[in-house]
Formats: sequence, structure tokens, C-alpha cells
Amino acid sequence: MVDYINARCKTHFTYEDRKDYSKSVEMFFAYQNLYNSDFDLDRGAHIWNAGPGKVKTRWGLTDNYRKEMKKYLENRVLS
Repeated sequence: MVDYINARCKTHFTYEDRKDYSKSVEMFFAYQNLYNSDFDLDRGAHIWNAGPGKVKTRWGLTDNYRKEMKKYLENRVLS
């Protein structure tokens, strides 16, 4: 994912940046800006987990992940 984000967004993240919370958040939002500019939470969780291609055909593959993220966000961000 680091290599992909660097290539697409012209950034210079390192593998060590994955362990840094703020850098990890930056990478997440850079990726979301490319493929989920309206920041739909369900779609955002899906493409982060399964990738941006074939969103509809892979939707079922990320059902559990999307539910976990929704619960996490409701408890941490939306409350």
C-alpha cells in the first residue's frame, strides 16, 4: 500500500511510516482522496481493505471489515 500511495499521490512515505499514527492517517486520507472523494464511510472501508477496482463485485468480501469499522467509528468518532 505504501508503494501504491507513493506512486499515485507522488508522496514519499516509508514503510516505517505505517507504524506512525499521524503518517498512517495521512496515507489513508491520500488514498481516500483518490478513490472516495465524498468520504463515504462504507465505501472508504471497502476500498481500503479490498482495493478500488471492481467495487461492486467485491462488496461481499469486505462485509465483516466494513461492519467492524462502522462500529469502531461510531464508538470513537461519531459519539
